[in-house]
Amino acid sequence: KAPYAYISWDSIYKNLTNPWVWDQDEFSVNHFGHPYQGSYYYIAGAANNLPFWESALVTITGSATWELFAETETPSYNDIIATTMGGIALGEILHRLHFATKSMPILSFLLSPMDSINTLITGKPANTPNGYIYAMDTVMLFGFMADSLTIAGNTYSGEKIFRPFYLGAGIQLIYGNPYA
Repeated sequence: KAPYAYISWDSIYKNLTNPWVWDQDEFSVNHFGHPYQGSYYYIAGAANNLPFWESALVTITGSATWELFAETETPSYNDIIATTMGGIALGEILHRLHFATKSMPILSFLLSPMDSINTLITGKPANTPNGYIYAMDTVMLFGFMADSLTIAGNTYSGEKIFRPFYLGAGIQLIYGNPYA
């Protein structure tokens, strides 16, 4: 029921004929949401055995189609850049992790639903990507933080904050043998 979702022939015509803009969406939407959406486009191509550049073309085509035909907001440069470039990078990582975690089907599905759904529909998995994951480590961080930068909406405030405790987690991946 969001206003941008009520598309019509008029909104499509407007998107095709008006100049593009640099939108002011929230940081999390532009820098996390758009790359994640783009990764689905990329993985859809990779899961169907398209090579890198063809999967990248699927990503930019999907992003442009969304900007022009699937919302009423004026198409934006930063959305198509973040969706395409972030989607290609994140999609390649998630596609490779899907194969690296085959022995854990639930994790494999969570990392790349597109690969898993494609395998269910076609009955055969995509070809394993060239190269391999040389190392995969998990990282846990914790401790004290004396100050930090905060994000409010789309702007950074120089406000200093004391956090008595913080906790973080991550995964470190190394593709291929870094010493070869």
